[in-house]
This record gives sequence, C-alpha cells and structure tokens, in this order.
Amino acid sequence: MYFRVTYQLQGHQVRKMDFASFEEAEFFYFESRRMIRDGTWICASANLMSKMNMNSLYERYCSKVGRNRSAATIQNGGLAWRNHIRPLLGNKKASDIGKQTLAVWVDALREKGLTDNTIKTVKAELSNVLKMAFDYDLIKSLPTFPRLNAAPSKKKIFSPSEIQRILAGMKNPQYRLMAYVQYQLALRAGELIGLRVGCIDFESRTILIDKQHDRTKSKLNWFKRLGPTKNRIVRALPVSTELLELLKPYVEGRDKRAPLWISNYLQPVSDSAYKVALTRGFESSELEGKFTSHCLRASMLDFLVNNSGLNIQAVAWLGRHSAKVLVSRYSAPDIEKIFAVVGHKMAPTAVLNCNIPASSLIEVA
Repeated sequence: MYFRVTYQLQGHQVRKMDFASFEEAEFFYFESRRMIRDGTWICASANLMSKMNMNSLYERYCSKVGRNRSAATIQNGGLAWRNHIRPLLGNKKASDIGKQTLAVWVDALREKGLTDNTIKTVKAELSNVLKMAFDYDLIKSLPTFPRLNAAPSKKKIFSPSEIQRILAGMKNPQYRLMAYVQYQLALRAGELIGLRVGCIDFESRTILIDKQHDRTKSKLNWFKRLGPTKNRIVRALPVSTELLELLKPYVEGRDKRAPLWISNYLQPVSDSAYKVALTRGFESSELEGKFTSHCLRASMLDFLVNNSGLNIQAVAWLGRHSAKVLVSRYSAPDIEKIFAVVGHKMAPTAVLNCNIPASSLIEVA
C-alpha cells in the first residue's frame, strides 16, 4: 500500500504520491505546509510548467491527466488540437489567454466555416488544458468563453419506404441483412459489426448488445478491437420472428464466440466494407440527400418516437439513449394533430375534462 498527499494552500497545488508509510506522508504534509508559509517552498514541476506554451501544456495533459480517456476521445481531441487550437493559441502561454483572446479565437473558427456545435467540441479540449493550468496555479482563474449557440444536430431521416429502396439497392445479401438488422434494432455501426454468434438467443427471441467494434484500433485483430458500447449500456433487445429466421443460416453450427458477419474472404466484415455497400445501395435508390450508416439508427428512432405509439421512455430503452436526446433530435411537433385536437368543437369540454381521449377526436376531425 502506498500513500499520497494532495492539498492546496496559498495558491500552491501540492501533489506527491508513492510514500511507503503513513508517517512519511504525514511528515511531508506538515513540512511542505511550513515551507509554503515561510515562502521557501519551490515546486519544480510548477516552475517548469509556467514557462510552457499551450502546445507543451497539451502534451503534458495527454501524458499525465488525460491518458485514461478512451482511444476515440484521445484521437478526436488530438485532431481538434492540431487543426483548430495549435495554429492560433498553441504558442501562447496559459496566462496570455483571457476572455478577449478566446472571443477572437471563436470568431476565427466561425470564419473558417465551423459551426457552434463543432466549436463546442473543440472548446472541451482547450478547457481541459486550461483547467490543468488553473490546478497548478499557472493562471489565477479560468477565462470566460464566449457564448456558443450550439443546437442539437439532426441526421437525415428516411421513411420506411425509402429505407426499403436503399436495402433493395444493395446487391450483396449479407450486407443487405446487416443493414436490416441495424435499422430494426436502431444499432450504431460499431455495435452491428461487433455482434457475435452467441449474442443471438432464439429461445428468448433477443439479441444481446454488449460490445462495439472500435475502428480507431486498426492495428489490432478483430477480437481485441471489441470494447464497451458508447454509453456502456448492456441490453438484450427483442427481435421479430422473421428476422430470427433470416439470421439462422449465420448462426447454426458455428462457435458462439465467432464474429456474426464473415466476408467472402473468410474474414470478419470490416466497418469500411459495410459502409461502402450502404453507399452503393443509396446511390442505386436514387434518393436525394446525404446518407450514412447512422441514418438507419436515426430513422428507426424517429419512427418509434413519432409513429409507433410507444412512450418516450420505452423508445429511450430500445435506443440506449436518454429521453432528452430523443426529444431534441428525433421528434418534432405534429402540427396537424395539435390543430385537430385543440380546434375540435368537443375539445374544451371533453379533452380538458378527460372524458374523451384525444385520439378519438383526431379520428372524428
């Protein structure tokens, strides 16, 4: 067992670990507090960091503080720093960054064509480094960022008939079935690619969603690239009898640990190959707009929210999402139904007094 000391006194952030005994840690604690009060305390790492610019501080953050983040978060954060933070703020010291500097930086990103949604994600990486600088007393307070009007982004939504046209345009039957599974279960692409034979339970008529395939770990084999789902939720989702019959040939006689989808080269289907097949199917459908694999998930969630009759909590359970996100991204007010209910002559006396359900008024109207 090892002991560590961490505290803050008179603007000094003291952190030291790996003491072999409690007595050693206690001695360091009282001695360091005495030195701080006497003005003789010198923190070598803090003095060194005070001379660093933002690029050097970011390297220290990645190696010391942010190294336990997920691989995808580290990769996306590094891209954001290289493309949008380093060119404008990288050579500045943390003490040089204030409210005005951040306002100029945000304006420059907007001129480059970045939306406030994108700037908000870039801001998170910059905030991490500034918070570390504040913890080490390199800056007296955290600077204020300008207000960002970030709106929830919505994927292109396709109707069930349009999804059928896209699936019909996919020539390979396995890729077509993969798209059908992703649509019916509202899966993320990584969750679809990460399915194993043992995830399918014919007795309970469920498919277990517990892993996803991480495309950022390209140098590892298929099994080592399996990780927890995006929000770390494990759920057995119900599936139709029709879908189970379609999946039987992919399951019978196979090892339960094996990947569910196998290519013609007897290798697990890759994320890129699946997305290419989807793109060709969309091109064959001659539909307009931009189509990605996530549109299948978004289209199903939109259908469940607005047309299935399930309440929002049930859809959130199926989609492994929060109800707040479902409302903001996958639903819109049905103006016609609102007018049908509120404008009906029976509405004031019937609906408001809970005598007649609103659905019956819609049918009469």
